[in-house]
Amino acid sequence: MTALSVRPLSVRLQVAYMATAAIGFANVSAGNTWTRFKTEFANGYNSVNHDHPYTEMWVSIQKWYKQQGFNNFCDQEIGERFNAALSIGFTPKGANTVPATSVHTAVKQWDKQGWRRYEHQHAGRVRMAKKVGLIGLVVFGVPVVGDL
Repeated sequence: MTALSVRPLSVRLQVAYMATAAIGFANVSAGNTWTRFKTEFANGYNSVNHDHPYTEMWVSIQKWYKQQGFNNFCDQEIGERFNAALSIGFTPKGANTVPATSVHTAVKQWDKQGWRRYEHQHAGRVRMAKKVGLIGLVVFGVPVVGDL
């Protein structure tokens, strides 16, 4: 069982597009990480009630991902289901059939709202942070038990 957050960005977006087509999301601003952090932690953060609408949207996408059983699929299977959804639509568990036009509309909504661009920029920042962290480990070393 693979968590959505550890999937490649392309797969996360495919799931997000299908979830958007199936559930539908209001047009919310992704804002930026710092704004969401301030909003969510201002009154005491808990994992049940997020205050920022973009975070709530991702919580809903992750729930939908698990409900559909996508956490048991490999990346390629999710990609195949997404491609089929673009062509012929799909039927989510416990819901009516979602036509292909709704999937195309969802993809356009992600572009129009800037959500896709935000996710790509965020993924780039995460990659950079990992590289910087790895370089720091190489330069400064990691203490091992014998060094303590």
